[in-house]
Amino acid sequence: MEPSGGLANGRPSDDAHPSTRGEESPCLSLSSASPDETRRLGELLGRHLGACDVILLQGPLGAGKTCFTQGIARGFGFSGRVISPSFTLANVYEPEGDGRPLYHLDLWRIKSPVEALGLGLDEYLAGAGPCVIEWPEVAETVLPVDYLLVRIVPHGEARTLEICAVGDRPRALLAALEAELADTAESGGAIAARD
Repeated sequence: MEPSGGLANGRPSDDAHPSTRGEESPCLSLSSASPDETRRLGELLGRHLGACDVILLQGPLGAGKTCFTQGIARGFGFSGRVISPSFTLANVYEPEGDGRPLYHLDLWRIKSPVEALGLGLDEYLAGAGPCVIEWPEVAETVLPVDYLLVRIVPHGEARTLEICAVGDRPRALLAALEAELADTAESGGAIAARD
């Protein structure tokens, strides 16, 4: 599935949404040598997610989108099983005692933005927790103007993750992830190297 419009080539364009016009979207490029490292990167990001945060995941089948989401869920406080919602379209993960759910959507089978809305996309986006969306391209015209785009490119067993922030809150999330990575590197636990 090829991205289109504002998410062309996996990167936000300056005319994708009003919040990106006239300003560069900051991006961070990371390398992951294994599924465990991909999960760990997701976990570092998941620690900082709040209500209405939107994480868009792009990459071919088998790239590691669900693996990254498993890490996000762990960092968010969910200790249960995280699987791709390819057939159910949405999974809701509720960490114990927190009260904030994590929404995990897979739009691979969706054919149009109208169909995505008909399945309740807008309700998930306005819900009490963050929303992780695999294959977001089909619904980009009905997605929020602020989001964190994670593009995963496989290279054999390794992966390159390009993470771009569109909007103020996603920029704060990207900065928090960079700080987590710096702290991890300082403590000798290198989990990913910047390209």
